[in-house]
Amino acid sequence: MEQETLNLSNYYPCCLVKAIAADQSNAIARSIYSPQSELTIMLTHFWKNPSYSYLVHFG
Repeated sequence: MEQETLNLSNYYPCCLVKAIAADQSNAIARSIYSPQSELTIMLTHFWKNPSYSYLVHFG
């Protein structure tokens, strides 16, 4: 099951990944005054969509 999920994550459209990256950047920009909030947002994104976060950060 987990292997299938990982493989499927490779087929998400590039535009979807870019949209998520932009959304994450906007969220971080809004919390620029608080490093702790920035970290929380990044962890929240990773927790909800680990495959998305992987593609955004390392893709």
